[in-house]
Amino acid sequence: PRGEQAEEVLVNRILPHPQFDPRTFHNDLALVQLWTPASPAGPARPVCLPPTPREPPAGTACAIAGWGALFEDGPEAGAVREARVPLLSTDACRRALGPALRPNSMLCAGYLAGGIDSCQGDSGGPLTCTEPGPHPREVLYGLTSWGDGCGEPGKPGVYTRVAIFRDWILEQMSASPSSREPSCRELLDWDPSDKTLTASARTCTFYQRRCTGSKAACARWAHQQCLQRRRRCELRSLGHILMGLLRGAQELLGPARTPPSLREPLGQPAQEQRPQPGTRRPRKPVLADLGSKSLSGQFRAWVQAGLGGRRLIFSALVGLEPATMAQSLPRLLAQTLQAFRLAAGPEGEPLEGPWRRRLGRTLSSF
Repeated sequence: PRGEQAEEVLVNRILPHPQFDPRTFHNDLALVQLWTPASPAGPARPVCLPPTPREPPAGTACAIAGWGALFEDGPEAGAVREARVPLLSTDACRRALGPALRPNSMLCAGYLAGGIDSCQGDSGGPLTCTEPGPHPREVLYGLTSWGDGCGEPGKPGVYTRVAIFRDWILEQMSASPSSREPSCRELLDWDPSDKTLTASARTCTFYQRRCTGSKAACARWAHQQCLQRRRRCELRSLGHILMGLLRGAQELLGPARTPPSLREPLGQPAQEQRPQPGTRRPRKPVLADLGSKSLSGQFRAWVQAGLGGRRLIFSALVGLEPATMAQSLPRLLAQTLQAFRLAAGPEGEPLEGPWRRRLGRTLSSF
């Protein structure tokens, strides 16, 4: 169940598939690299990668699991739930889902009569099948990806076909550390005060490998690249700290209220490109006016924040690129807290009305 004591393992980096398409959910998978290994004696157990690029035959009962919604647009599960669903043939999937299905990277599973399915909030969760034999083991054949509704007749759930990505997964897991840009956690763990450049060599090797100058010049350049990215990581870390402060602000907002969270803005402008097909993606909390770019690279935006069942919308400046977004995040979170404080006060006035009418402009969500 949510809230129970559990082992917490920090994340070092997230590696999305380089050809992921958010419009079609083609190549919909990512790897999460842990900062430290999970305890083999803890509640987590490893799942096996498929031994071949093929799945079990249609009709095989496999398991899906997650904390997602109990039904479409319903509440999230209070404890992890599991269900058994049969794999469906490619022909059955095509008949049910039409051209939205990409059989080379997607498979579907479920009951054509409906009723049992994954739902919003289950995305990224496992579809595992038991490999028979003297020592049965669970094999990860699918990742919850998208679906048209939840448990509707004739609309089975769609899952990323893990088997065809096996080589890519193994390649990423075996790649040398110097082949990737250092992560924020690695940079924040690094002490840049050592001026000899020796201490930074291991952390900054990725940048040094891309340099064509002398060894000494490349070492200095790599050191500067690490410092610049470390500053951006520090801003991002500050944003996470401020978000934690927002979540712990019950004393300011009243003991009976839930912590604030950013949610999707009210109204959906016609210009917004929503991912199709599927409804199992987290919705976007910010709409930015693309015609309002400032000299600092930030845009005027409208932000919706949720507090319990209440929603507020307020104006803010945000950046769309990682660097400018990191710079604008602390102010954005502070403005969120201020908006809730104003709305919760005796003189507070709901902020929904005026901003709701302004959402029809040329906007982009991110």
